Parts: sequence; structure tokens; C-alpha cells
Amino acid sequence: MKGAPKIATTVWPRALLLVLGGASLVAGLDAALVLLGVPAPVGSAQAPALPAAHGSLMVFGFVGTLIALERAVALRRVWGYSAPALLGIGSVAQLAPALGAETAWAARVVVLAGAVMFVVVYVPLWRRQRDPAVLVQALGALAAAGAAALLAVGVPVPAVVPWFGAFLLATIAGERLELARLRIRGRWAEPLLVAACAAIVVLCPATLLWPAVGYPLFGGRCSASPRGSWPMTWHAPPSAPTGCHGSSPHASSRAMPGSWWLPPSASSSPERPQARHMTRSCTRCSSAS
Repeated sequence: MKGAPKIATTVWPRALLLVLGGASLVAGLDAALVLLGVPAPVGSAQAPALPAAHGSLMVFGFVGTLIALERAVALRRVWGYSAPALLGIGSVAQLAPALGAETAWAARVVVLAGAVMFVVVYVPLWRRQRDPAVLVQALGALAAAGAAALLAVGVPVPAVVPWFGAFLLATIAGERLELARLRIRGRWAEPLLVAACAAIVVLCPATLLWPAVGYPLFGGRCSASPRGSWPMTWHAPPSAPTGCHGSSPHASSRAMPGSWWLPPSASSSPERPQARHMTRSCTRCSSAS
């Protein structure tokens, strides 16, 4: 890959990828309205595949495309742009009328290819800078590739939600680590972050293989993150620490109560582990951001 050409610093190719991400966002929001049962610009009658594609559109088509584009810009190699392109194209292609139930796998395979390339992009980035923030985000990309692989083989979306959550959590944590580094004190913050993200990613398969045990462990690991494993969130700009004169309380102090209820809710209703955790995982991811 050392001999790969650098891409020219032009804006319009990147703008096209941003359009794919924006289209996925709009379609995902429309799908959310359909799932909520409220009037939507495009209903399930016009786009039957829209409700089922909501999670993939938001996680892969919107967040995945934009984060992969950011990493491709940092890599400055032409092949790096294949990750956001495949993620965006595959996500939007899920809504194509020509793809029926029998051929819908083709779009999911394209998303899987984009997720795999997303992981590959982190290899030269890690070689260039062996930074914990890069490693944390690479762990998130690995979770995204796992989610895409599960969807490609037909695993239902609710069972893949922990993988979605691991990708979003690790990506957000890595980004915040880059912002908070100047204010972090102590040498254990970054190793704790890497260990916490690795634990969350490792627990994702447990939610599939042993749901009764895997989901409580996954929820417990996430609930322990705000104060114990994400210490850099208490130092991340632009907010000053809670209680400082003239500044608003830190965002993490507001997000923590949303995580403390994860363990008891994870241990309830063992008959339906997948359905009861889909909403909780999405809520945790929203709190982390």
C-alpha cells in the first residue's frame, strides 16, 4: 500500500459521498416515522423495505459513511474512499424497488464490503500513528463489520443492535479522546478506555450465543463506562468541569443517570432478550453522544 497514489485535494468527490450520507439520514428518519406509526413523507406502501432498513440506514448509511469519509481523508489514499462509497451506496440500494426479498442480500453484501474496507483503512492509520484513539475507533469499525456480516446472512436487526451500539460507543469515545487529550491527567485513562471498548466488542457475540447472560453483561459494561472507563469524558472540551463559575455542567454528568438503569433493565424479562434490549441500546448510544 506504500505505492498507492494519493488522492487529489478536490471537494466534489467527497461532496458526493456526503450526499449519500445525507440521503441515508433522510430515509432513516422517514423510516423512524413509519415505525412509530405516524404520518411520513414516504410510507411503507411506497417503499416496503423502508421500515426494516431503519437501523442500517442510520448506523451504516449515515454515521458509517461520514466516519469512514473522515478516516479516508486522514488516510489520503484513493482506495480509502471505497469504504464510505460502499457503505453509502449499499445502504441506499436497500430501498431500490428492483431489489425484492430474494435479492435484498445484494445490497447487504455491498454494505459488508464497505464495513470490511472501513476496518482495513485503520491498518495504515495505526501503522502511521500508534495512538489509543485510533485503536478505539478501529475496535468500533470491527463491531460495525460484525454487524454488517450478521445482517448479510439474515440475522434479524434487533439481535444486531448491541453490535450497532458497540460501533457507535467506540467511535464516539475515540473522537472524544482526541479532543480531551490536552486535559487528561494520569496515565491510566487511555488504557482503561481501550480495555472498556475491547470488553464491549468482545461481549457482542455473547448477546447472540447466550442472550440471558450476554445482555446483562453488555448492559453492565456500558453502564460502568461514564465514570469508570471513560475518564476522559470528564475532561473533554468545550465544557469546563461541573460547578465552575460561569460555565454549564458537563454533558457527561447529565448522561450518567441514563446509564445507571441499564443493569436492572438488562436482567428483567429473560423471555424476550432481543426485543427488550433494542430500545435500551439505542438510548445508551444517544446518551454517549
